Amino acid sequence: IRKLPAVETLGSTTVICSDKTGTLTRNQMSVRRIAVGRATYEVEGAGYEPEGRLSSGGNVMEGGLPAGLREALVAGVLCNDSRLVRADGEWDVQGDPTEGALLAAAARSGVDVEGLRSDLPRLDALPFDSRHQYMASLHDAGEDRGRVIYVKGAVEVILARSAEAVDADGDTVGLKPEEV
Repeated sequence: IRKLPAVETLGSTTVICSDKTGTLTRNQMSVRRIAVGRATYEVEGAGYEPEGRLSSGGNVMEGGLPAGLREALVAGVLCNDSRLVRADGEWDVQGDPTEGALLAAAARSGVDVEGLRSDLPRLDALPFDSRHQYMASLHDAGEDRGRVIYVKGAVEVILARSAEAVDADGDTVGLKPEEV
């Protein structure tokens, strides 16, 4: 404590609530917005409930997902060690709350989480390490695509290691140093 009046205030406090991650009320996290290329999508829904809607510019998205958005959601599902489970009528996460939020966002967007994990089995993984600030997983994508690596982590770290990115349409684009 740097100022003496703060000690006096603290002494008369009966309840202290601290919330570094935004999960104080229900210990749940939610994805609210996804940015892919220059496109932004809003995710509606509560907690880990896989029901919700996806919208862009205030318009609810129906039908198929744009390729870039789908690829971002696939990465969030496959580069993920958590599971969503339903117990006593409530959805909860087994594992990390951030990873649970990624799974719920994918499910709300119409992605079949368990089907995807079955179709692209994990062969290996590098767990998240705070020194590297990312996690990576290797998957068998079949004869058409071969093996694919998905990475999730700190945007600035991943972009600094990348020469290309996927835009909103799913096209691969080169990254210029000033864009990183």
